[in-house]
Amino acid sequence: MNTLNTFVLYPLLLIAFLTSCGNPNTTAPNDAQEAGPTVSPEDVRSLKIEELNKELTITGKRLVIDEFDIQGLYKRLHGKSDLEKVTFDCDELVLSRSLSLPGTDVEITAKKMRTLREGQLILTPLPYKEAAKTLQDGLHGKPGRTLTLRLEEAKFHHTSKPIFVVTGGNGQQAGAGLNGEDGLSVHHKNGIIAAYSFSRGEPRLISGGRIEPTAGSKPQLPGKPGEPGHGGVIKTNLILNESVYNLSGGLPGLAADDVYSGKPGAPNPYHIVEDGQKFTQSLPEQTLYYAPKAQREKGEEGRLIYLEEGEQ
Repeated sequence: MNTLNTFVLYPLLLIAFLTSCGNPNTTAPNDAQEAGPTVSPEDVRSLKIEELNKELTITGKRLVIDEFDIQGLYKRLHGKSDLEKVTFDCDELVLSRSLSLPGTDVEITAKKMRTLREGQLILTPLPYKEAAKTLQDGLHGKPGRTLTLRLEEAKFHHTSKPIFVVTGGNGQQAGAGLNGEDGLSVHHKNGIIAAYSFSRGEPRLISGGRIEPTAGSKPQLPGKPGEPGHGGVIKTNLILNESVYNLSGGLPGLAADDVYSGKPGAPNPYHIVEDGQKFTQSLPEQTLYYAPKAQREKGEEGRLIYLEEGEQ
């Protein structure tokens, strides 16, 4: 490229670039084009929240749940697990942030719903924070909840994650077991714990003691892990691509550690001598007892139900 062409071409490229940036009709990536919906004063004024018996009803012209949280919906809702049902009733619902309502039924009625960037609705029940108490069975995973979608129009962003997560809960970890106690050990000489003489009819202890070693006690078995909860239900009047939702069942609780019987006392084997004749006895060795496992490796898949017009 000669010098003249260089000076002519670079300004043209710069002008084209600046023009495209300032042109509102220029096509941009979907998320960038849809990003940052403006929350108007009317949207704020129209917002109403009613709570009755652990059920929340949220109405408004346009409801926006994003990183700015101007309407305060994210702060009010995210992570709340004490609600039984949340209902959204609006002209438009915009979700660009991952919203978790664990173990809650959700109903969305809107003329239009859009998801952007990190937009995701997660209804999976909360996991159990601790294992069951010692020797106790784990609690079963809670069943997935119900999501109802009544939408005239929906536009979901491209993402590798499902937008609607209505999975079952995981089972609780089993309570631990208790190992058996070790057996009693006694004094011995080369495995001989006692020598008796029967020369006068009655056994007479010549050496050693009258107490024999004992076997270790059996363990107390751990509890059973909680079974996985089944997936939830999505009711919708629109056709949903399989990539948009996850209705998987939960996972079983973790099994406890295996347990052991106690170790046998010493000596093992041990010998008793009677009038010069040696008799030998053996105690059972330490034994491993396997912890119980859950019966199912995964909970049942949830259901997708398509609503007929006017169906609840």
